[in-house]
Amino acid sequence: MRNLASRHKITERSVINWRTMARTETIADEDLTRRFIATFRESGYAGTSVRDLSNAAGLTKAALYHRFPDGKDGMAAAALDMVCREMDGTVLATLDGQTPLPVRLSHMMDALERFYADGAHACLIELFSQQSAPQSLRDAVRSSTGRWISTLADALVAGGIPPEVARTRSRNALIGIQGALVLCRALDDRQPFAELLARLPLELMATQTDPPTGERRNGT
Repeated sequence: MRNLASRHKITERSVINWRTMARTETIADEDLTRRFIATFRESGYAGTSVRDLSNAAGLTKAALYHRFPDGKDGMAAAALDMVCREMDGTVLATLDGQTPLPVRLSHMMDALERFYADGAHACLIELFSQQSAPQSLRDAVRSSTGRWISTLADALVAGGIPPEVARTRSRNALIGIQGALVLCRALDDRQPFAELLARLPLELMATQTDPPTGERRNGT
């Protein structure tokens, strides 16, 4: 009887493990990560639990841990990595090439509009830079932010803007984008983001005799 019960337990455990492993394959990695992104955008890092991610994925927590042994940190890292890669491949990619700077900036505004769904999407760069996020995520955010500033500044320099001014404008552009996204959520109104995208190219390309707000004129 003991051997029979032991065999029964082993068989039952094997069935449970097989079902768990099978469920981990019921959703592709890309679709799974996009569900993570949507969940983190909704609740932030601290406000998102593994249960929330499990519900969004339609998988058990055991199945999620099977694919992400680091738990929520690993899922957040996957979400941030996908967002950063898509940012590089869509928004920042518009700044490459030899077309005139106004054309590239116009394409960048169009890409930003799509990337942030007209201002409806919260930015993981902002959400994962908070102290509640693990240091590894904050380091990744810092790297992505620096790359964004440098890429835009390089494009401005190539378009004839002095390097020091270009970096200031690039940094201010990022401040404006993040601020507009926060304001859209606070007001439940996408207009601030649309207004920011409309004026941003002019601010980035302004002549030094008429600098955008925040720049110093003639050293004053």
